[in-house]
Amino acid sequence: MALAVPALAGEATYLKKIVRREPLISTLGPNDQLVVDYRSTGCFHRISYRFVVRGPQPLEVEIFGESDRSGIADKHLGTVKLTESEVRRLDAGIAFYRSDPPGGCTTEDVFRLVWNRDGAAEEEILYDATCQRYSIDDWVMRFTDLVNRLDEAADANNDL
Repeated sequence: MALAVPALAGEATYLKKIVRREPLISTLGPNDQLVVDYRSTGCFHRISYRFVVRGPQPLEVEIFGESDRSGIADKHLGTVKLTESEVRRLDAGIAFYRSDPPGGCTTEDVFRLVWNRDGAAEEEILYDATCQRYSIDDWVMRFTDLVNRLDEAADANNDL
């Protein structure tokens, strides 16, 4: 089933539809999990994260980052609980990346998703080199936004 892309103030008008097929985060059940290995490289950065999303609702995400410059996300950074809105927006992000959007940006994000459902694993690799990720913020949540939530929580605790 295709999901229509909302108007983005003149941005990304070339997108007619995005691919919204299963699996999606919202369909994770008991004992299911999604492991997302995320790597972003650009002219001036290189970062790696691992996100482990566990069902059932409400979903929790464990976040791991690099403990050194190895590119291996092995340091536990924290855990966040997802709201229903965040789950929908993460699903929309996955659907956007599945649409194979045109690239051209010097920053490339690579997502390795391993869906563990009912004892079986399915892997997919998604790419984003569109430079569109900031113009789609109204309807898509990026996995790295979850890292920002950890930072915001830490800042709030430091203000107490």
